[in-house]
Amino acid sequence: MEKSKRTGNWKYSDLDNLLGAEKNINGFINDHMLDGDGLLLSHLRKDTLKVWTREQVDSPDVETAIMCNKNRNVTDHLAYEDSLMAMGEYASAQMTKFRVTGDRQAFKVASEMIKAIMAVYREGSKYEAGYLPKPHGGLKKAAYSHEISPDQYIKCVVALWDWRQYAAPEEKQEIEDAMVEMADYFRNRNYMHNYRDRTIVSKDSRPHCISLYVPILVLAGNLTGEKKYHDDLAQFNGVIDSLETGEFQVNFNVCSLYLEGFHLALQEGWNDPRLPVIIKRQWDANLETVLENGYGMDKPYPPAITSRDLRMPSFANIVDTYSPGTEAYKTGIFILHKITDPTKMTGAEFNPEDLPPGLPKSQLGFLNLKAMSICETSISSWLMGYWRLREAAEK
Repeated sequence: MEKSKRTGNWKYSDLDNLLGAEKNINGFINDHMLDGDGLLLSHLRKDTLKVWTREQVDSPDVETAIMCNKNRNVTDHLAYEDSLMAMGEYASAQMTKFRVTGDRQAFKVASEMIKAIMAVYREGSKYEAGYLPKPHGGLKKAAYSHEISPDQYIKCVVALWDWRQYAAPEEKQEIEDAMVEMADYFRNRNYMHNYRDRTIVSKDSRPHCISLYVPILVLAGNLTGEKKYHDDLAQFNGVIDSLETGEFQVNFNVCSLYLEGFHLALQEGWNDPRLPVIIKRQWDANLETVLENGYGMDKPYPPAITSRDLRMPSFANIVDTYSPGTEAYKTGIFILHKITDPTKMTGAEFNPEDLPPGLPKSQLGFLNLKAMSICETSISSWLMGYWRLREAAEK
């Protein structure tokens, strides 16, 4: 399948043709992805549109050890692994929809998502202030989860920061306090944390963690006036320099994290001239992996195909903010038109015959898991992309 070098002469007005798809995707979330506490579910099986059962997880065709220790409750893990990312994006999408249309139902949904995110945060605070756990097992078990990731944090930070303009004074204060607490949580650990019980995340092992550290330190410094937060940013200069020169992993999700985090930092006054350069480089590199059918090549598992390139419409407006000549919005509209069915927004699709020889069984099992699961953040990214592009069109 050929890579997409051109996405056609798409116009903002072409978004009008997607109103039915937007309604359908919102309906899919309401019908299938909400749990009893208002959290979004992760990794729905595409054949049942329900979360994985233990019997299904134990199938010899799938592998979950790459994601979690099998001694844990794997079904609890899968059902909420990327909930917070999806919730943050869904909240952002609904806030943007409200700004564009004045739809009070969208405002209500955004409010409910923000409340659910903060409910998880309060559960994490039972362990330590600033701790936002992946809510494995749902809200009632979130306080016992010992898994975090910058991915989940940054999407929630972006949504919470946006919500401040609508929040009552006490709620706004709680959100601002949470930003400082999050910064302190990572400062206290010298910007390192455990990941899946087998990896230490740091700027050296997982450079994309700075997509959270940069904006959260900017926010904490701005909120408190304390110099220590902005001073800490200097230790990430090496990573930022590498990103500026193009030394980075090409991956739709990682690209999304960088762009959201760096855009937030820039919007809040951190005028690092390298960040807009990185935003453009990230876009260009990931654009190379978009295919003519609208899907993308899944890194690092080629030749698997993924719907996760739906991230690109969600941050196309960010690219155009700093590099308007890019006309990233055209690519965003192209991808939105090509992928409209939520049941086909899977983590990966592949032909076993096309896989490279000698692929470890664990990697094949993980690809099977992704191919059998709907990607929750593809769904939330579609909505965020649609409404952000509608907002850009209004402007």
